[in-house]
Amino acid sequence: MTALAGRRRRAVGVALLLGAGAVAFISGAGATGVARWATSKAEPPAPRVDIRTVTNLRVALSTVTTPVPSGLVSWTTTWTLCWDPLPGAIAYDIQAMTSESASARLRRSVSPCFMVDVAAGEDLETEVAAKRDTQVAMQRAQIAYRVRADLGSNVVSTWSPAIDAGATSNRPR
Repeated sequence: MTALAGRRRRAVGVALLLGAGAVAFISGAGATGVARWATSKAEPPAPRVDIRTVTNLRVALSTVTTPVPSGLVSWTTTWTLCWDPLPGAIAYDIQAMTSESASARLRRSVSPCFMVDVAAGEDLETEVAAKRDTQVAMQRAQIAYRVRADLGSNVVSTWSPAIDAGATSNRPR
């Protein structure tokens, strides 16, 4: 990009910002209206937390293989996390967690189970188990999931313990 093109781009950006400010000012919002206009998306209120939690967490791994024309097999291993339904729950929030933080993005489930693929590949049939075990071990070290129930009316249960993705027992992280 040339220096002239960079100056033009900055000039267009400044003009757009000034135009937005002028619209807000003319409409009677003043200088604070620009800030309100730029950040008008309101945050929903934090949900109330009920002391109940989902119980009887259960996990399972399943691998599906499909022969491919090359003589190899295509395979996918899915990890399933299930729990007992919580009375009054309208859905469940599933949250991914790493050693660094908990994800702000929640996954939603209307059933008391969550499935995620934790390993996949295309290999000789005799190599599938070893490669699957390696990939699952890496997933277990990197990510875990926890669950809470959505009880409606902006009320949620407490979070369950986090379970490592790919774990074959329900021991918390």
